[in-house]
Amino acid sequence: LTKSTKSKDKEYNPVELKTMGKNLLKAAIKPVEEIDIEDEAEEIDVDPDAL
Repeated sequence: LTKSTKSKDKEYNPVELKTMGKNLLKAAIKPVEEIDIEDEAEEIDVDPDAL
């Protein structure tokens, strides 16, 4: 389990990273404007695919 903890991030699927990123952004910036969150979330979705 200790070894898998570090490699866990690499083993995560792009879809998993997208979902986690969206949830983190929404939770962090939720009090601000939802429109900004959606725009930033879309841009961030492209990053995991590029990686």
